[in-house]
Amino acid sequence: MPTRTGSHKAREAHLSEGARGNYLPEIDGLRAIAVAAVILFHLFPKLLPGGFVGVDIFFVLSGFLITRQLTDLRVGGRTAIWTFYQRRIARIAPSAFLVILAVLAAAALLFSTVDAVRVGSHGMASALSAVNILLIRSGSYFAIAAEARPLAHYWSLAVEEQFYLLYPLAFWLLAAKARRPALWLGGAALISFLLCVALTFVAQPLAFYLLPTRAWELLVGGLIAVCGPQLSRRVQGQESLILAAGLVLTLISILVVRPAAFPGIQALLPVAAAALVIAGAGPKAGRPGRWLASEPLLWVGKRSYLLYLWHWPVISLVGYTLFDHDPWLVFSLKLGLTLLLTVFSHDLVERPARRWLNAPDRRRVTFALFFAALALTLVAAQMLRSRLQHPDDGQIARGGLTFNPSGKRWLLVIGDSTALILQPELRRRARQLDARITFMARSEVMQLPGEWRTHWPAIRTFLGRRRPDAILVAEAWSYKADALGGPGLAAALREVAGHAPAIVLMGEAPAPAAASLDRVLIARGQSELAPRNPDLDGYRARSQRLVEQVYLPNMRFVPIDDIFQRPDGRILVREPGALLYSDPRHLSDAGLKRVYPRLFAALEDALAK
Repeated sequence: MPTRTGSHKAREAHLSEGARGNYLPEIDGLRAIAVAAVILFHLFPKLLPGGFVGVDIFFVLSGFLITRQLTDLRVGGRTAIWTFYQRRIARIAPSAFLVILAVLAAAALLFSTVDAVRVGSHGMASALSAVNILLIRSGSYFAIAAEARPLAHYWSLAVEEQFYLLYPLAFWLLAAKARRPALWLGGAALISFLLCVALTFVAQPLAFYLLPTRAWELLVGGLIAVCGPQLSRRVQGQESLILAAGLVLTLISILVVRPAAFPGIQALLPVAAAALVIAGAGPKAGRPGRWLASEPLLWVGKRSYLLYLWHWPVISLVGYTLFDHDPWLVFSLKLGLTLLLTVFSHDLVERPARRWLNAPDRRRVTFALFFAALALTLVAAQMLRSRLQHPDDGQIARGGLTFNPSGKRWLLVIGDSTALILQPELRRRARQLDARITFMARSEVMQLPGEWRTHWPAIRTFLGRRRPDAILVAEAWSYKADALGGPGLAAALREVAGHAPAIVLMGEAPAPAAASLDRVLIARGQSELAPRNPDLDGYRARSQRLVEQVYLPNMRFVPIDDIFQRPDGRILVREPGALLYSDPRHLSDAGLKRVYPRLFAALEDALAK
């Protein structure tokens, strides 16, 4: 009897978040289980290998809740769809932008240059609800390292927000025109599910990240909302049993689902589990319902959105910064900071913002849109600060980006991302070199003469009669041997050499195996030395030999492989508290510090001639 009374009190205490008499505390209880599963999966993937299905449970719950909200708005006679979007903005935007801005600020302080660039791009994509599309290029979600991608979890928010943008209009059209909207929703869900299954086997990242292959999970929730009255009559008297079955299936999903071939058919388990819990929720849910409506689960469920938003960035930032510290200290910080940030942002940001934005005052919607635009502007500004400034195609044609324009000598820098990561230090040392430094480098482009779709014609046109004192060329030489061949590479470098009295060619660092750069493995005691990457090593060695063989009187080659290479063939990848590589192709800021003395000695000598 006390348990039942406690359940009713919990139900009444939390009615403020939903329509009175329409609130289902069991849903918040299920939210608590789902977010706990996701957090535990990210903290201990081997302990809870299927915990990631908590996101699929959230999808079903979201589909159910927004469909019921749309139905209630229509039944209430308020057909202005802006009411729905007002509620969605009030629910999602304040906390989402808060976390994005906090992550961008922290990454600018803690991350290496290469990683900060990536976070800046992800921040802007997250603010625009498109990070799921951006992450497709990263491959499988389960291969993404949390340490360098603190906003990767926004992919699920992007899917939901894309759904929110399209679904209300389609649903209202169905409600107005279709006699049986459930058939239309069911048909759409079936098509999306079949597409999901098909793509999982041929292009798993597409099936995992994209709305068309995930929409069926939200549509299942919408289908339950549409069929609510009929469903209630059919399950009458069986609510407790159905909800218990949903809980058991939830547990089975968390324990047995595996990343391989997910989502696909495996996603049916968590989706069916969430559907059963919703179908059995309500005043007659019995003991399973009272357990789901217990105070601890409701407390977590009410904060599940913020817990989800904060947990991954905290895991990322702490893991990135303290990867070689005591594992229990790191774990305690991750969990403690997640809870602390959740509590403070719930009380100081989420609840006040929702109350204010949900008030029936259209002027507040205008203010909300204004602040959303302001937040987006701040995200964009922070992104630009956190990422490397690099010229686009038009800027290259106009002469790139110039720093310290009052310098007496002129250094031109060309190349790809290997050159771009040098930019912050070159900017800082421009006065020391007494040189104006012009960057015409771009990431992932061709810049040598003779390369396919090269930017060299624009660089050559800009130079025209201009003649810099020195040109620094930093390229991923690994690919130049195949792109140009030996004679072609020599011809390209000779043409570059004709445009300045001194040419400095920076070599490449040796390529370590990718697994050697995993901070989690290092935290478990991996050696500071790593094996070479067999896929990249041969290309780099061959290209470097070709570059070294191109001898011209005004050209100097600066090798850097010996800085990291050890006599036994292994590569130095870490020092106390820092990794020397950001990935197998790029040095981190700590790694570049080992290169700068040699590089700047060569640049000073070149500019003095």
